[in-house]
Amino acid sequence: MYHTTGAKKSKFGQPYDVCDKLLANHGGKNHHLVVDNYYTSIDLAEQMLLKEIYITGTIRRNWRNLPPLVQKNRRKVKLLQYVRDKCLHWAG
Repeated sequence: MYHTTGAKKSKFGQPYDVCDKLLANHGGKNHHLVVDNYYTSIDLAEQMLLKEIYITGTIRRNWRNLPPLVQKNRRKVKLLQYVRDKCLHWAG
């Protein structure tokens, strides 16, 4: 894992800070970031999108920011595609 020693911490947490620092000079080029469940967050996705960096990541079933419909049925969900507040595909 990459660690941001001595860097100023943001309100989004260390996983966000790591990605932000590594991609600081890559905004506006339509890059795509793939992250595991440690780094995946709505904050990261929204902030990277503002920089024209797209994100794909895995999430844990007990993740606190799951969409309400998924939270209610989280044990049944196997696959979820979610883009900017819209559930595109949900396979139970």
